[in-house]
Amino acid sequence: MQNYELLYIIPNKYSGEEIKSIAEKIDNWLVQKDCQILKSENLGEKRLAYPIKQIHYGHYILRELAAERENIREINNYLTLAEEVLRYLMVKIEPVKAIKVRKVKKVRKPLEPKEEKLIKEKAPEKSKITLDNLDQRLDEILQEKIL
Repeated sequence: MQNYELLYIIPNKYSGEEIKSIAEKIDNWLVQKDCQILKSENLGEKRLAYPIKQIHYGHYILRELAAERENIREINNYLTLAEEVLRYLMVKIEPVKAIKVRKVKKVRKPLEPKEEKLIKEKAPEKSKITLDNLDQRLDEILQEKIL
């Protein structure tokens, strides 16, 4: 048996109770076809990306199931012909493989106060420029270019 994920959309013209009965009807049909429902989730009402048959909203229902490969064609035919189902998508799920763990680089410890002082002492200090010095330097540069 292979694992599959089935997502189908029921139009919002049905009430909440009708949606539950439609979902149960589909689930019962799947069980009759020797499918095991592993996970069942109602994703709620959402706006469709584009209108389908002049319908803008639908109830999304997600099922994860285990089924024989031979039954998939029957499931597809049933969901295609079901009037209650607006659209559906069935995807084969691959088994989860072991996740490779990557090595994590060690985080450097913060510098101790002594090391910080040594680093500051080694770095040459830049002379601070005052506003007057800056004005003088600008005047010199402008006079050189004019002459």
